[in-house]
Amino acid sequence: GAKVSVTELNTEDYLSVLAEYYNTSVENVFCVSALDITIETEDGEEFQPKDYNETVTVTIQDVETTENDKEVIHIEDTALDSVSTMLAENTYTEFETDSFSVYLIGGVSYDTSDAEFLDNNLASAYLFSDGRLLVTEFKQTSTVPANYPWYYKKDSITKLSFADNITFI
Repeated sequence: GAKVSVTELNTEDYLSVLAEYYNTSVENVFCVSALDITIETEDGEEFQPKDYNETVTVTIQDVETTENDKEVIHIEDTALDSVSTMLAENTYTEFETDSFSVYLIGGVSYDTSDAEFLDNNLASAYLFSDGRLLVTEFKQTSTVPANYPWYYKKDSITKLSFADNITFI
């Protein structure tokens, strides 16, 4: 039969990868697990489910609890893809995949002690020195006008991107 191999990798080696993925600095990310998952056939060939138009369910247990929520991020070639999200207290995740390689479990840390707290009639948020914006509460459900100051970095000119800089909790 096939042989499943899971190799634990040094999490420190992947902090810069996570920092790039989250568009922030290494100091703002954490990695609790880095796993290289492979399946070998009886012939010693590496098995990739996508080669057969298949998917496989992967279960990861005993994941370290964290102060912040975390994601399972799959590194395939040079692409990174979030395959599962986990609440901070969760120690178990399950996801479907069609390929195996390195999977990281990590996220962005939210140490707000050095962040500027912003509050207006639409939202409450923390603005970090690197430009990340952590939205903790939306006070209205209407469309948010683009001219509100918490959409901008401290220079009031550089507009923040929803995809890269705003995290909803």
